[in-house]
Amino acid sequence: MLIQKTTLANISHEKTLRYDVDYMKYEQSASGEFYTFKELFSIALNDIKDDNYLYDEFKYCEIGNADKNGVVYPVQLDFNKRDLINENYYKKIENGNIMTVDLDDILISKVRPYLKKYIRITSENKDVYYTTAFLRLVPKKMPSIMYYCLRSVFYEDLMAISRQGKGYPTITDKDLTELKFNKQVIDKLEQHEDEIKAEIEKIERKIEKKLKRIQRVQDVIDQIIEDEFDLSKEEYMKIERDNRVYVTQVSLLDKNVNARMSYRWNKAHEYQEHLKERVDCCDYLGKYIISTKNGWSPSCNDEEDGYQVLGIDAITFNGEISFENPKYSNVYKEDISSYYLQDGDFLVSRGNTVDLVALASVVKFDGDDVPETVYPDLMIKVEFDSEVDKQYMAYIFNSFIGRFYFKNSTKGKNQTMVKVSPQELSDFVVPLPDLSTQKRIAKRIKKQLDKQKGMVKEIQGLRSQIEERIVEVVMEQ
Repeated sequence: MLIQKTTLANISHEKTLRYDVDYMKYEQSASGEFYTFKELFSIALNDIKDDNYLYDEFKYCEIGNADKNGVVYPVQLDFNKRDLINENYYKKIENGNIMTVDLDDILISKVRPYLKKYIRITSENKDVYYTTAFLRLVPKKMPSIMYYCLRSVFYEDLMAISRQGKGYPTITDKDLTELKFNKQVIDKLEQHEDEIKAEIEKIERKIEKKLKRIQRVQDVIDQIIEDEFDLSKEEYMKIERDNRVYVTQVSLLDKNVNARMSYRWNKAHEYQEHLKERVDCCDYLGKYIISTKNGWSPSCNDEEDGYQVLGIDAITFNGEISFENPKYSNVYKEDISSYYLQDGDFLVSRGNTVDLVALASVVKFDGDDVPETVYPDLMIKVEFDSEVDKQYMAYIFNSFIGRFYFKNSTKGKNQTMVKVSPQELSDFVVPLPDLSTQKRIAKRIKKQLDKQKGMVKEIQGLRSQIEERIVEVVMEQ
């Protein structure tokens, strides 16, 4: 058990009366000479200089469009071509969730800062608009070096001043002002600034070359699905841009057990009909579903004690469950074993934003030492019969075929949280060739995704070289 002693006088120095252990430990360890946050950084206002540009094609980046290496994968938007598939982005922008940036700015995610979704603004990503869910820092000296310092030398301090709370950790502009930077460290980095900067520029040139070869996971999947079934994603986009829907009495009766008549629901069926016209091996997924079961969400903590509980972000576009950020729980119930995941389980996100709802992933455990892992209430476990290859089906769910259908067929008044039920899963029309063909397509997609993953790891390795060099300089006597 970690015991941290403090006094009411010490607690009272912090305006919000924080008394979490990590923060108090950081406050007591930050002794000696230091630079304040305001001496090294300023925090820029979240502004947009000219919104007229939003009526031409522009790039926009949310936290989910950046990775832990600081690489940005923005979406292309244009208010003159507003479509439902990106409606969630447009609504956020209309509510002011957008800002411009300048060269050398550093963006830090306000939510889950431990994921290191920190972005350094360069000539490559300067012309992107960003969500205000990022804090925009302006370095007053050594911008490239300070960026990598926040990812390495001062990372633990950054985590200490973030707020843990009951949900995901968060960080605010006021929290950042509490940061103290060891003066000896900063001064030593300044002495070696030219040398370190030259090394950074050399490595970042290598990174830029590799970045040009990287595709978004969804684009890789979409391209192969287009090729395999002679489909065109652009034709789906044309259907999306047509604001009319064509409805008959027969179409209202067909597969409409809940008598749904909304524009979006009918649009979903236009995509289904388009798919059936183009692909001769289509069928309703419900014919192959044996069972579905919603998950369970116990109260959790961040301490690695008890069993693992997945977060909704464990379901990824690459079709494999991520175990990177689990929570933990000691809460047990009589039938808890029915919620433990097994290798090969197929999971679908039951509730999420319109962009992420009904994403699917397959559970893959490495080795025999399988941790007890529970899937949460916002996921559905689906069991298929032997005619369905689960990995292939995850790719179909995550491709444009699934994205267009589920964004229109899900239910929810608030588009920031919509739900999918077993009924929508059953009504999903999918291309379902024979099992050997499904496996071949899944293998082809995975091969391309593995290539992309390899390049991302290479980039991560190059960034680590920079961080290690900075640490090396700091530790030199």
